[in-house]
Amino acid sequence: MKCSEIKDLLGNYLDDELTQEMRNRVNRHLVRCRDCAWEVKSLEEAIGALRATAPDDRPTAEFRERLLEAALAEQRSYRASAPYVPLEEGAYVATWPGQGREWQIDESEEE
Repeated sequence: MKCSEIKDLLGNYLDDELTQEMRNRVNRHLVRCRDCAWEVKSLEEAIGALRATAPDDRPTAEFRERLLEAALAEQRSYRASAPYVPLEEGAYVATWPGQGREWQIDESEEE
């Protein structure tokens, strides 16, 4: 492999997104090419430094669960407070006071 090909693959290589065959080809090149090996080492160090200083701002599983439960509770309260007005057989309009939302639901089309 040429250095230009390796450089095109470095992001995928570092993210472990290459097939095993392609990863082996890159590894063989890195053993022989000092410049590409240095570039990989530099990128690995930069990625490590960024990960060490960047806050882990992914929400916890507990937070995601509380958020989902709150959203479902709000959805249930909207459904409970929505007045349904029959229009014609099998069709209804649902409105939520103060929300400015209105939907027409034709239950006859549901399977």
